[in-house]
Amino acid sequence: MAIVVFLVGIMSVIRMFPPGFLVVKHSENITLANRLAQAELERWKGVAANLPGGILPWGWDEAAGVYTVLPDTDPENLREPGPPLPSGFNPHYYTDVNKFRHIYAEATKIPVPSPVNWDYGSIYVLSFSPIALGLDDSVLVYSGPMRRAGWSTYAGWEDVPSPRSYHHYYINYDTGEIKLRPAPYRRQFVITYSYWDDSAGQPRLVPALNQPIEVPANVKVAEAPGPIGMGIERGSDSLHRGFVQLDPAGQWGADPYEFKILDLYAGVLGFNPNGYGYEEYTARGRVPLTAYIDYNVLDWHIIREDRKIPDPDHITSPTDLDVKLTLGFIKKRGETNEFDGTPYRGLAGSAPYGYLPYDVLAVDLETGEWYSEQSPEPSTDEPALQVNYKDGIVHFHPNFAGRTFRIYYRAEDDWAVQVFKAYDIYRRSYNRALDHRQYYYHKDNGRLYFKRCYAGSIVAVDYSYRVALSGGGYGDHTVAGDSFQISQATDLGGLCYIDMLARIADLQGVAKSDLAITRITKVYGVSVGARVIWREGGRGFQAGRWKKVDLQTYLTRAQD
Repeated sequence: MAIVVFLVGIMSVIRMFPPGFLVVKHSENITLANRLAQAELERWKGVAANLPGGILPWGWDEAAGVYTVLPDTDPENLREPGPPLPSGFNPHYYTDVNKFRHIYAEATKIPVPSPVNWDYGSIYVLSFSPIALGLDDSVLVYSGPMRRAGWSTYAGWEDVPSPRSYHHYYINYDTGEIKLRPAPYRRQFVITYSYWDDSAGQPRLVPALNQPIEVPANVKVAEAPGPIGMGIERGSDSLHRGFVQLDPAGQWGADPYEFKILDLYAGVLGFNPNGYGYEEYTARGRVPLTAYIDYNVLDWHIIREDRKIPDPDHITSPTDLDVKLTLGFIKKRGETNEFDGTPYRGLAGSAPYGYLPYDVLAVDLETGEWYSEQSPEPSTDEPALQVNYKDGIVHFHPNFAGRTFRIYYRAEDDWAVQVFKAYDIYRRSYNRALDHRQYYYHKDNGRLYFKRCYAGSIVAVDYSYRVALSGGGYGDHTVAGDSFQISQATDLGGLCYIDMLARIADLQGVAKSDLAITRITKVYGVSVGARVIWREGGRGFQAGRWKKVDLQTYLTRAQD
């Protein structure tokens, strides 16, 4: 009898352990996720000048037959896959957080030329890497907006003179022709504009985004390469000087607008050294040459962490060369399986991006060189680094003391760190057919509407409003930088919104009917966020479901 009672008690205690272990594991994962997200936000606070103009959803537009921005993508939907893909494309790169993989206008002033090799040029390591460069991807580099010297229509276009400098242009809104100052070398430009289209029977404003223009040497008239319909909307154009991509082994020319992709996976670009110290006249005035870069992230599941090796004077033992990564249980080829049971094949091992056969990759942020366990330290035959996979520790060779590395790896449970950002500046649309650059103001309900992809982001609005006074008449007010979080809820057929009149009514203590927005001057994004996702075990329908942690902060691109 005593033994039976004892066994019943033991069994009751044992049954408590599995749920208890899951609770402890979940709490540990939450702590690690918060640490990764906070580290990403802190990193951006130190390099706000390089912030992208936006991080956008990217995928296959079946109706148009192209890969493009998909602004109706729901950022909260991690389970459902994206649109169907052409044959041969791995859906992993277009699902969960990988739906938002297009980096728009990451900025950098042309850096100091490399002290190691002039042929490298001025080295810049992209903030998000490895980068994707497959059938649907490209790297587009362009300058700040050029100055519009004037515009014309059919009448008088032939009398428009050539611009007085290489940084000015004239545009004909009826024909899409652009007049430039001729140059003795080949040039590229990038133009964004909106045009009026009446193919559906009713005129509507349609955006044409980042259209590349190739201009041969000594040519002064170019044309907008995209459609212009009934004509380009006046004032909607933004022309940028495009950077010409050279072969990695090519020689730099006299034109400072040149770049190379020195390392695809590590995201290392080289700019023409002549661009360092070069100034251009843009729509914002005379500024140092700044490159804006559009590209796609390969895979947010590749974790990246920046670590500095202690200086030689501070190294007293071999363990001082150890770098402890945030996550342990690093995936290893030949020993780890993917979540679907297939063998793990390295950081990237699926079409269309080829094969990156490394478990851990470390990129020197000063030189752009990268190393793995298979790489020797340059001046010796000894391994550049060694990895403790279980504990997440990378041991570097002593000759790397004092250097800063960006370390790439993947961890079990499919961890991913994704950054999301509100668009830098939104333009007003006068109809509900928005693109990802626009907002729509509904004067009847006082709401500003945005595309679904911006749900949860924070925008600031400069505006004026009028309030009816109890004694008669009106009071006018002007507000600058009023912040609103875009709703998760949708209206008007799938658009998210901010309710400006409701906010004002609460502050003023009046009814919405007594208020009217008289002017909206500017709408701009002011938030940067980090999302960390991972899978946890469990039972039933909860097993393998995504868990997530979101952190968001106020941050905008630093301006000179």
